[in-house]
Amino acid sequence: MRKIKEYISIFLAFFKLGSIAFGGGYTLVVLAKSSLVEKKKWLTENELINYLAMSQTLPGIIAINFAAFVGFKRAKWVGAFLAVFGIILTPMLIILALLPFIDKVNDYPVVLKALQGVKIAVCVLILSFAIQLWKFSIKKWYSILIFFATILLYILMGLSPVIPIILAGFIGYLYFKRTKRVFNQ
Repeated sequence: MRKIKEYISIFLAFFKLGSIAFGGGYTLVVLAKSSLVEKKKWLTENELINYLAMSQTLPGIIAINFAAFVGFKRAKWVGAFLAVFGIILTPMLIILALLPFIDKVNDYPVVLKALQGVKIAVCVLILSFAIQLWKFSIKKWYSILIFFATILLYILMGLSPVIPIILAGFIGYLYFKRTKRVFNQ
């Protein structure tokens, strides 16, 4: 009975997140911090950031990857399945309902204006997340180095986002390896 309650709790938590996370994975994480870290205490803030980092670097949709990680942490494979199903259910139903009208969106200026308003709100949520992530992640000299190297490679040089992510991971690994060696001596 306890397992069933846990399964229902996982599904409902991610169903709720999937129902209100307009703007994709980044806005989901802002909402997940409130729900999963602060209220339910299923994750620490550090786990949230680590799951996000892993979700971004793996192929696929950030929200689905994130849900799978958290669901698995809570209840192994069944938890991962329920979290993923919960997070995709509402968007999937909305998309299926809107498919017959998708070609007509441009015919309704009120819809286009509403979508512009939603985009602005999503930008605010993403900016909020970026500020939180900055406070959590940019603490040492090597993290500032990685930050500016990423800006240089991605924004100024226009490289694919995959390259800075791989390089940042490699630099982080080298730094960890170096500091671990110092601690072991």
